[in-house]
Amino acid sequence: MKDNKAIIETLRSLNHEEMMEEYKIRQKENQEKNLSIVKKINEILGIASEFSIFDETVNMSIAIATARKSNDYKITLELKTLLNLFDYNYAQEILVASQNIDQLQTKDYPLEIFNILIRSFLSIDSITKNDTTFTLDTCFGPITITNPISNTTPNLRRCFCHNLTSNFLLNHPNYYGAYYYIPLQFQGYLEHSVVIDTYSNQVLDLANNNAFDLATWQKLYPNCSFIISGKDFQNIYYDVLNKLNISIQMATLEEIKLVRKRQNKG
Repeated sequence: MKDNKAIIETLRSLNHEEMMEEYKIRQKENQEKNLSIVKKINEILGIASEFSIFDETVNMSIAIATARKSNDYKITLELKTLLNLFDYNYAQEILVASQNIDQLQTKDYPLEIFNILIRSFLSIDSITKNDTTFTLDTCFGPITITNPISNTTPNLRRCFCHNLTSNFLLNHPNYYGAYYYIPLQFQGYLEHSVVIDTYSNQVLDLANNNAFDLATWQKLYPNCSFIISGKDFQNIYYDVLNKLNISIQMATLEEIKLVRKRQNKG
């Protein structure tokens, strides 16, 4: 990611907008692959989605939450067995739970809804709140999430992780940006950018306004595509901007990496 010349040559040889459209198509395909499995689960559970006001994923979460509320160990075990048949990814629950925590903090979710959603996470036994700190008792061990870490309004940050990480690096050269592939529930990945603070050994998930312990994050999500320092990102960003008048961000660098990988194979 530090080879400015190769990055600029790749951008010169391709239409930048078309290249970034590939990113959007890949995200959509990943979501669709995962959703196809969720639909199968709901069919097995007998959930009539056509009569529900929620989407397929929420319907499955409600079914899991209802099973756990019954405190019937046998029902929960049967549900886990079913999900495991389709290679359910428990680690993804922690990121989704952190998003729910953010929505609770911004009052997008009332406490009653939050409690239902949290019960749907099979890897989490309980959550304890202390001001802006949430401690999760999980099958991965205790996990601490801090929210909020900034006063950026939700509509300016949610779903904008790549832009937020990139903008942060442009102003903080001593931090690092990292590009992760976070597993979805069954198939596919969410491509997600975060800031790494090596001073406090924390991951700053700016889009979701959360801070995680770095070692915990790396244990949960080891599939990191690249890490880049703020200094290196600034160098690449302004070089590309001056020569091509293109404002790059983290997802741009990932697309360039994928393009170059295909070209090398060819």
